[in-house]
Amino acid sequence: MPMIDNATLTPGATIWVRVWEFGGNNNGTFDICVVDGNPGLGTVVNDDPCGATALTVGAACSFSTFTTAGATATVGPPAPGCASFSDADVWFTATVPASGHLIFDTNTGVITDGGMAIYTGSCGSLTLVECDDDDSANGLMPMIDNATLTPGATIWVRVWEFGGNNNGTFDICVHNGTGGATTPTNDEPCTATALTAGLTCSFSTFTNASAGNSSLTTTTALPTCANFVDADVWFTVTVPASGHLIFDTNTGVVTDGGMAIYRGTCGALTELDCNDDDSPNGAMPLIDQSTLVPGETIFIRFWEYGGDNNGTFDICVYDGGGAGAGPCAGGAGGSDCPQVQPICTDNTYCYTAGIGSTASAGNDYGCLGTQPNPSWYYFEISTAGDLIFDLAAVSDIDFAIWGPYANVAAANADCGSLPAPADCSFSTSPTEQVNLTSVAVGEIYVLVVTNYANIVQDISLTVAGGNTATTDCGIVNPTPCAADAGNW
Repeated sequence: MPMIDNATLTPGATIWVRVWEFGGNNNGTFDICVVDGNPGLGTVVNDDPCGATALTVGAACSFSTFTTAGATATVGPPAPGCASFSDADVWFTATVPASGHLIFDTNTGVITDGGMAIYTGSCGSLTLVECDDDDSANGLMPMIDNATLTPGATIWVRVWEFGGNNNGTFDICVHNGTGGATTPTNDEPCTATALTAGLTCSFSTFTNASAGNSSLTTTTALPTCANFVDADVWFTVTVPASGHLIFDTNTGVVTDGGMAIYRGTCGALTELDCNDDDSPNGAMPLIDQSTLVPGETIFIRFWEYGGDNNGTFDICVYDGGGAGAGPCAGGAGGSDCPQVQPICTDNTYCYTAGIGSTASAGNDYGCLGTQPNPSWYYFEISTAGDLIFDLAAVSDIDFAIWGPYANVAAANADCGSLPAPADCSFSTSPTEQVNLTSVAVGEIYVLVVTNYANIVQDISLTVAGGNTATTDCGIVNPTPCAADAGNW
């Protein structure tokens, strides 16, 4: 026998019903009825977003029972896009806690197969955030776990029965994804915990339990490694003179972590490096970065891989230069001619060149079209001959050299009005060669090396083939003796 279920009729209109016997060869009695398909129509108070029922966000799920019976399909908001939505939806709201992490869960009642979507905006102008069909552990019911919500924002929650043909009761709850525990104070870059760079690693214990997804995520690209989901915490450290820092971590509750370092300001950061598993401590991250700018602040971001096992972890930061040791622990030269620093060519010398300065005007820089990021040195000839040495970096560097001078005082007196250089190069190469012929014992020369590439990089000085002269290394590390006056 036939049955028609039509939910698109116009209230108050008259509907004509036609009945016949299939084939017309067995006519006689039959039964018929007409019932209201939504007997409680209009009695559901949360039938529309602007009449949504406010849910309380708990520390854990605590179900409350509601119904879709008597509800109608809402017109206006974007379609959910999942779980066969057709009609009879009901609405709820929830306020996002400081963690930015909410879990929306449902359970069966009359409804055993449901759909759910969450929205942001205002009740009259909503934007779909997420839709779910069957992710709950409770049969074919929906569950949404979202850790990227804005603290304090109102979230609209839409619930319906899959297909709209079995409306009735269901249970729903909303709870804080971090369990309602206290959010760490270093949950954001602008409230980062300051770490001190030691001479060796000295671990301190912290936690990312109850941390949210930092607001920086909305303006800065997500970390480029280690499956970042949420619950990041932040630290800062000041770069030492060596420009070399090692960031290491160790296990706690977290046994698989991710870490990234950034430069900039707390509201506008640029990622420098990201690591997943380089620490010797299991699947924990380690970053060894030797191209940092002395004195700058580095921001450190830490999270648990996948965000599903948050808790305690250890972290340390220490000077990779080893308090003056290491292959590039030489001091950078003076930032201007009057601050020239002593150097010698007899042993390989290496220093980290910074950025952000320009040589002062007044000197004749010869071939140097520009003079960015200068490092100023002087050296003294100890053995006559031809002085030939190489300068090497990763990217473009240049140089100019002046002299000879009778002494350092004479060289300093020329600063600001140095004459045409004795040798210079303004090539695009990361390597340069200084070549001075027939130098004499006691002569002083002034050298400027410019970091044209404008990146933090190591620059080395090494004696080249064909060199016959030597320079006095005693002026770099003078050895005191009894005849020398002063304090040692």
